[in-house]
Amino acid sequence: MHGCSSLLEFCDTFFSLSTRFSYRFYFATRSSDYWHDARHTVACDKQVVGQNAMGPVVTSILEAAAPRSKSLIVSLLGDSIKPRGGAFWLGTLISACEPFDINERAVRTSVQRLSRDGWLQSERVGRKSRYALTREGGARIDQASPRMYSPPIEAWDGTWTVAFAPPGSLQAWERSQLRKYLEWEGYTMAASGVFLHPLGSADSLNEILGELNLANDVFVFSARSIEAVSALGLCDGVVQFWDLNEASDRYLHFLSVFDPVARQLGQAPGEFSDMDLFQIRLLAIHAFRRASLHAPRLPAALYPNGWPGLDAYHLCKKIYSHSWQAAEQYLDRLYAEQEERPKPPSAYFYTRFGGLAAHDDEGALSSAAG
Repeated sequence: MHGCSSLLEFCDTFFSLSTRFSYRFYFATRSSDYWHDARHTVACDKQVVGQNAMGPVVTSILEAAAPRSKSLIVSLLGDSIKPRGGAFWLGTLISACEPFDINERAVRTSVQRLSRDGWLQSERVGRKSRYALTREGGARIDQASPRMYSPPIEAWDGTWTVAFAPPGSLQAWERSQLRKYLEWEGYTMAASGVFLHPLGSADSLNEILGELNLANDVFVFSARSIEAVSALGLCDGVVQFWDLNEASDRYLHFLSVFDPVARQLGQAPGEFSDMDLFQIRLLAIHAFRRASLHAPRLPAALYPNGWPGLDAYHLCKKIYSHSWQAAEQYLDRLYAEQEERPKPPSAYFYTRFGGLAAHDDEGALSSAAG
């Protein structure tokens, strides 16, 4: 990939080679998540793929089937902007989106929609626009972040949190809202009005019931299986309680797309520019985010054997550890174009994936949090 200043330039060079074969990939879709159907056949050179190319699937994501601009910007807000205080000049965001072939008009449109949706607030400073995450937008990111950046949960004492709304206690719209909020929090509806979670947070549940004004209408308690009475425990019902098929498919897709990227980063880390690694990091965390938001966050012991989410987490962690430092250097320069003293990432940034470590050009690990 020598001579290519960015992944997109590499993609153009890549497609010009003569020996060709096809790769077909599919994006799982969900219209409310701002994803779009994409079936795209790309041509590539077998020899280049085996030697010094990143791989046809990832280049095709950049070239032809990148996520919608609004969805990718949400990932950028959570992954890169919130750790730096959550505020940014519009020009900085436009520059950050440019490597993904998202033009200024698309950025402005996405920002306007995110503002209407309660993610962003803005102010005019002279002729420039400055944006910041709203309290609600920041809370949404904080709520979702453990699904991407926190290690798998190993320890669990077998206790379940149960929320129970008795028949007739809620109006239909209240029951619908309760289900929506609890399922977003990771609960599953095991029966009408009965919601279960193996790791339910009392604080989060109290906040949800308070926001919905249902604290006096929903019973909350802890439960454990009584094995002496029934051979069927709650753990045996996980596959029935949660539909894991869509999340599994998304994780498998993530693994198929990004495993070649991780290998290339490990074999030739010095061949990628800071901008390349910024692109790789954001695309990886975006795809992993989309998969993770469709999967319940459960103790590792409750997932079925061969659950791909665990491998996907470790792969994303590997890519992140190879790319985060150069990506932050790239972001430093973008922020410096608009600000005299851009904020560095907050301390919590370095706790992602169990503690970030830096890779030097020889692939050695070094601590980054100290």
